[in-house]
Amino acid sequence: MEIKKGIFKFLREDIRILFIIGLPLAALSLLIGRIADRASAVVVEVQPAFLEGSAPRVQPTMNRLWKQYDFEKSFVIDSSRVTKPMMMRVDTSGNVYVLDWDDFRIKVFSPDGDLLRTFGEGKSVDRGEFRNPTAFCIGLNGDLWVCDPLLRKIVRFDAQGKLIQTLQPKSTVDRICISGDRLIAMVPPGGERLFEIYSLSGELLKSFGEIIADQASQGIALDGGVVNDGSGHGFIYGGRNIGFLANYSVDGEKQFIVQTIDDLVPTITITDGKKQKVKPNSPTAVLSMSLVGDKLYALSGASDATAGVTSGQIIDVYDKRDGTYLFSFKLPINCREAAMCSDRMYTLGRDGVTMWSFTAKA
Repeated sequence: MEIKKGIFKFLREDIRILFIIGLPLAALSLLIGRIADRASAVVVEVQPAFLEGSAPRVQPTMNRLWKQYDFEKSFVIDSSRVTKPMMMRVDTSGNVYVLDWDDFRIKVFSPDGDLLRTFGEGKSVDRGEFRNPTAFCIGLNGDLWVCDPLLRKIVRFDAQGKLIQTLQPKSTVDRICISGDRLIAMVPPGGERLFEIYSLSGELLKSFGEIIADQASQGIALDGGVVNDGSGHGFIYGGRNIGFLANYSVDGEKQFIVQTIDDLVPTITITDGKKQKVKPNSPTAVLSMSLVGDKLYALSGASDATAGVTSGQIIDVYDKRDGTYLFSFKLPINCREAAMCSDRMYTLGRDGVTMWSFTAKA
């Protein structure tokens, strides 16, 4: 018995020694393996190429034509009321809708800056709580549509903030707009199709939007946004990373594809054929879009050094009917989004929303 105990004691000590010595060796081996894997990763840099029939039309000029405006600040919805503003929309009455990521609510302010109501209240998703809202749009009758990719849902509120409808799209979607009696959904880039069209009851009617070659692996270049084209029969897509505008009917028929004034084409880094990202510090083409009459106002993240604009951001104006570039003007401050109305402009920055009145300089 004593002999057996001695053997067991010896084994336990031996195991402890092996464990003490082996653990660092195993960790080192794992680290070396990871380094070896990292060293063997295949990184490829490519520039997306448009498919035949999808190449954007060239603008008649590639030089900005500048107009000058005087801006006067009217009011500010500051960080005391919207802590982390991420998206902004303005309805036909001048009410400002702001998605606040601090509490995942959409807050509505009057044209004078007074808080009117909030969307996304409650303790249950069934009552409209959001988990990761990425976009929203306003319908013609004042209802609000919000997409939440984490929940894979699109929810609809009436103008008073009551949840009236929940849709589950076929794909995860992160951008939406309403055009007439159609819901246009934009699928996160990386698949073979970029858009899905739904009836307002949630029936999938069409999916389309194969624009660049090998889109499934390079589609991240197609990140961007969509807006109603104002006719109720179509929508306009603006590329955030890649410099073009495209107009489609609600049936998916292409009306035009045209370069932005900068004609940006990003470099895409693909690691092992899977992980993809836009090369750091790449300029951005279209940060936001809004329409007034026949004019499309696109907020550009690109600067034009030849015109002396080295900071701040620029509004490029296009004819919404065919995408032809018209002119540009410089904003009074940096911003993430800009929404134009007939006699005022709203800018969304890190600290909130500012409303401006403006007049053209003689």
